Amino acid sequence: MAARQAAGHHGPSFDVTRRFIRPLRVRPDGFIEFSYSAGDPELSVELILPVHAFREFCAQQGVEVVLPSPAPLVAAPH
Repeated sequence: MAARQAAGHHGPSFDVTRRFIRPLRVRPDGFIEFSYSAGDPELSVELILPVHAFREFCAQQGVEVVLPSPAPLVAAPH
């Protein structure tokens, strides 16, 4: 617990049984780019799969879909 607090983690406990995907984009060649994580949706790896493999991967992993974050707002220069 101390290591988690030292690292700035204040959320719920890490649950490796929860799996997440965040869709990033569908490429013109039909591949899907997405982020995948287990336990914490903020710690992820980016993967790319063809559509049929992506669907199979999601079903096998029992993923929860996390919507992409909107682009951060940037103030216009004065």
